[in-house]
Amino acid sequence: MSLRLASLDPNEPRAAKDCRNCNRRRIKCDRSIPTCKKCGLRSLECGGYGLRIRWDQGVASRGKLSGMKIPVLGGQPAAPLVKTPTPPRSESPIPHIRHAATFPARVDITSLLASPAPAIAGSSRDDPQQNALGIIFDNPHALNINLSEREVPSPLEDPAAQRLFKYYDHFVSATFPWVEGPDNHWRTVMLPLSLEYRPLLLALLAMAAEQYSSKTGFEWIFADGSCGSAQLRDDCLRLLSQDLKDEVSGAAPDQQRHSSGLLAAILALCNLEMVRSDSALWRVHWSAARAITHRWTSPPNSAMTLNYNDRFLVVDAFTYDAHASCTTFDGYRQIPNDVVHPHDVDIFIEYFRLVQDVTRFERARFEDYSHPVPEWLQDRHRIRAAFDAVRRRNLGFSQLFQLASEERKHDFDALIDMYHYSAMLYAFQVALHPVADLLLRHECAEGAIDSLNRIKSPEGIQQNFVWPLFVVATEARGMEEAQKFCEWHLLDAMAGTGWGNFYPALDFLKRFWKTTPGLHPTWITFAREESARGIKLLVI
Repeated sequence: MSLRLASLDPNEPRAAKDCRNCNRRRIKCDRSIPTCKKCGLRSLECGGYGLRIRWDQGVASRGKLSGMKIPVLGGQPAAPLVKTPTPPRSESPIPHIRHAATFPARVDITSLLASPAPAIAGSSRDDPQQNALGIIFDNPHALNINLSEREVPSPLEDPAAQRLFKYYDHFVSATFPWVEGPDNHWRTVMLPLSLEYRPLLLALLAMAAEQYSSKTGFEWIFADGSCGSAQLRDDCLRLLSQDLKDEVSGAAPDQQRHSSGLLAAILALCNLEMVRSDSALWRVHWSAARAITHRWTSPPNSAMTLNYNDRFLVVDAFTYDAHASCTTFDGYRQIPNDVVHPHDVDIFIEYFRLVQDVTRFERARFEDYSHPVPEWLQDRHRIRAAFDAVRRRNLGFSQLFQLASEERKHDFDALIDMYHYSAMLYAFQVALHPVADLLLRHECAEGAIDSLNRIKSPEGIQQNFVWPLFVVATEARGMEEAQKFCEWHLLDAMAGTGWGNFYPALDFLKRFWKTTPGLHPTWITFAREESARGIKLLVI
């Protein structure tokens, strides 16, 4: 018996790609839903068209998670996973991705404590190895500002605070840019500016102390016996309060010189709260960042009137806002797309301009269902065309960065593709039918996962994995292996960077995975419902 494709009803919905059996056998698939009819005629079990996750063995060699086995997409089937101790914050083992063994030791804070050093302030009083171990500061892109040749603001007169300043220079600042390098503005702009504006200095030191604690489990100790980030943050907020009132009200135009440092300090505080998983203060700081950005770029001001430092800060505020707006459902006054100076627009800014437009439309449609659909969001073809146009305009974008090798360029291109598919998936989730276009969304999710698995060395870019993986994970309802895959890669990214902000989002995903499509067609309806009950989440 044979099946002619011409005999199929053209009005029936079809999958966007061939089934696995037909693809493997290199024959034309009829793409019937839910399974291919050709497979049925040959008594074959059709695997369908959904996310394809298989497991392969890999072992992490770094940090406290070393020795754990990992999931990857494709490859040969692996031996059964060995049971490992359950980490405190997770219901399942946390394996690292398979290329963890290739990470340079420099980026793992726990493995950096390898050089003998005398017992000094600037390490933990609870660290049993503090008398023998120190930190190796060897980031080739660090500024290494010589503080002995200048008058320094408090608390940099403390040698332990100076080492924390250096720790930020070498390690913490490296977790912010799309790719670490000599043009990292979280280093080249923030550090010199912090020596001119004390609240920013306190914010950077607080963030460095919090990240150090998150990475190592120990507190940073100062010469006076104080430890950790709390006092630094409190001092920063106390100094910021009046400057912020003056900036927003416009009551002190003579303090313009503080404006750059003010927004920089607020952005640092936004990121400080991301290190911890139990803080909701990011919303307060985010609101302040929005207010200042609106003030700086509203008539008679604009992106064209900003100086170089302010342009960087506005770009960072816009990126933060685009991420945060996706998962928040109150306070719709988003930062507009035109705040970014034309010279600062890159492929990621272009993607997040589209993401910001998608979010803006979703919120407007919720308030008024008759709200017109933007032309580019009216069907799948136009959505895909919009994202493909961004990719075409930025071919060779990785060449603009001083990347160390061809392998690094390959990894960066894969990162771009990861954002391409995940941002397009987000647009599909908002604009298309949640049931009829399910397979199309799964195709995008597979594209993002394929892109992730092309990355050979995540070191230096894995801080960018969280948002794409979150969007992909929202398509994993009913797919246990896909859920594990996303969860383990997300936890790996957080372990590698020291940021703990994703734990509440991961808890949200676990709750969403238990829901039914009939009650919550997409994660967005579920997130809005939880937001109304006071459950907020940030994914960035």
